[in-house]
Amino acid sequence: MKAPKVQPPRIPSERPGPKGGKRDQNRQHKAQVLADAALDLFLAKGIDRVTVAELAKAAGMAKGSFYRYAEDIADVVARLLEPLSSGVDQAVEAARSELEGAAGPNAVADIYQRLAAKLLGVVFAMPGVVRLYLQESRGPAVGARAPIVELRERIHAHAIELTRFAQEHGLLRPVRVDISALTVVGAVELHLYRMLTGQAVGDPAEGARELVSLILDGVGRP
Repeated sequence: MKAPKVQPPRIPSERPGPKGGKRDQNRQHKAQVLADAALDLFLAKGIDRVTVAELAKAAGMAKGSFYRYAEDIADVVARLLEPLSSGVDQAVEAARSELEGAAGPNAVADIYQRLAAKLLGVVFAMPGVVRLYLQESRGPAVGARAPIVELRERIHAHAIELTRFAQEHGLLRPVRVDISALTVVGAVELHLYRMLTGQAVGDPAEGARELVSLILDGVGRP
């Protein structure tokens, strides 16, 4: 499965040749090949079961060459997640700004629909990485899974913050904020996982709209 474009490798600190030169392009290509191979292996076997030697072989490089592109497996996972993390942060920040000017339940519903659409765009841009996150995010924060659990906690914090803001402004029912927020996250993640693994049928965008409407019927202020 194709991974999103990874950020330039952090190791070594010196770029091989001028930026955009042949050596630099070759290094970028090999880093992307490594990311693609890693995503395939992680999805097939689980992060904990993939070794550096196995990943290097799948990427067509010697084990020693792996360390020219990453510190360890956790470093590979972290770089795979960077585009997803950035996309989620941007979508949530836009929703937060819109909520500050929301005038009632209908406005909140519109904001959440736009947030859902933006997050769905992120999913479509990198379905493999999103599936990996959903597959691994409920495990312990140890080893190479730690970057995924860190992202999970940030997503939970975003959800709680948005829910608290909406409750404080009388836009959502005053139920316990973490229960309200994480119920929404759980429903969304289950829907996404079913969609990405071929278990859900129908138009994804329409499904997202229906899910948001159903959730707001439950947590929205009458």
